[in-house]
Amino acid sequence: MNPESTLGRRFFISWIVSALVMFGASYFWHGVILTDFERMAYPKGIFLLVASVVYLLVSLGINKVYELKVLSDKFPKMVIVKGMIAGAIVGLLMYMVTMVVGVSFSNNMSLANMLLDVSWQTVEGTIGGIAVGIVHLFVFDERAFRAD
Repeated sequence: MNPESTLGRRFFISWIVSALVMFGASYFWHGVILTDFERMAYPKGIFLLVASVVYLLVSLGINKVYELKVLSDKFPKMVIVKGMIAGAIVGLLMYMVTMVVGVSFSNNMSLANMLLDVSWQTVEGTIGGIAVGIVHLFVFDERAFRAD
């Protein structure tokens, strides 16, 4: 098996799985626990379509951070930890961007709301990062068995 095809397959699978896991977690959090979807001012279908694109981009970001040399050097064999760190970084950055542009389900942003939101985005990103790490753990990498 070609190492480049393994890397491509590993990247693609972890990208899609991470996006699906985060999208599911977000839907459960916002749609079931917080019932935020009931207060939306536009159709739920439009939100879900745009959210799916956003989660593909966020997952792409997590995968790119996961592949950074600094994380690979620091955690060469700890794929889950590396995924958690990558996800937490991207989740925190995602919260910062949404806060700056004013995207939120809440009209009254108190400090408690902000802390809950930043915590959730970090947890959600971490969940996505764990998915990336798990895929990297279970998708075969023949480079680990080569002597070069």
